[in-house]
Amino acid sequence: MKHLTKTVKNIFNRFKSENNQNKIEILNNLPEPNEEVLNICRKIRGEDRFPAIIIHGVMRRSGTNYIGDLLNLHAGICGFPNQIWEFPFLGTTDILMEAQEKFFREYNRNRERIGQSDLLSLFGASFIAYLHAYVPEKQRMLLKVPSVKYIACFQNVFPFENALVLERDGRDVVASTIKTWPNRKFEEVCISWKAAQEEIIEFRKKVESKNILFAQFEKAVIDPSGFLKTVFNEFNIDDSNFPYEKVNNLPVKGSSVLRVNGKVTWKAIKKPKDFNPINRWINWTKKQKDTFKRICGETLIKAGYSDDLNW
Repeated sequence: MKHLTKTVKNIFNRFKSENNQNKIEILNNLPEPNEEVLNICRKIRGEDRFPAIIIHGVMRRSGTNYIGDLLNLHAGICGFPNQIWEFPFLGTTDILMEAQEKFFREYNRNRERIGQSDLLSLFGASFIAYLHAYVPEKQRMLLKVPSVKYIACFQNVFPFENALVLERDGRDVVASTIKTWPNRKFEEVCISWKAAQEEIIEFRKKVESKNILFAQFEKAVIDPSGFLKTVFNEFNIDDSNFPYEKVNNLPVKGSSVLRVNGKVTWKAIKKPKDFNPINRWINWTKKQKDTFKRICGETLIKAGYSDDLNW
């Protein structure tokens, strides 16, 4: 197996003390797992199992519940096995790397036998195998999480799974977040969306693979059937028996607008005819607009949600 060079050893010896941005840079440049490890991981996760679909939303309030419920209408998809409603496994990548480094430090010659990202793939395959125990053999597993933390490492951790990277207009994400959690500071939420969306933008530049699909929440709202056809086609899923007639009447969960006793609820609520989660930011004050433009304006344009800042 590949071994760590002296330079890479030094990088990982500093890994625990690095700040978050430097950790991201290190993790962004991990080598792909070697063929020997990939063969082992394939066996661990189940050679005959379909690739899992793992939805990674840009951050909270990005629509992962809605997209998950849409996909879960498919008879061949098993959503959220063992009631794992959120799957923040990828977000622990830095901790897994720290564990690997500790393992190497205990006996340094192990670096000569184990590749620098091998344990990530082995950990990921093992957790997928665990969840497959709750999924019928002929069904495809569906997982979701409203986070893209360490998304650049997806193919290191889950080389045999599918990622649906879900984007949403940052203005609506911020508006929905503030409405859901009024104690959050507007500027801080803007910073959070900018950082998360920039991770997606950088990942898009890097990745060239059929197992990754970048999608916009808004397209699923405007044309859910078209959105689903794109996903099914990309991930090679037969949709011949999919109940497309149900997609427009899907109930709403977790809306910042449709509340019960004044509180956000994750229970299913019948969708009103005029329900529209797009352009929730439209009534922002000038100060709010100016703040968002200052922090997130360039990122909003790069993400394709605006041509300029004249809004």
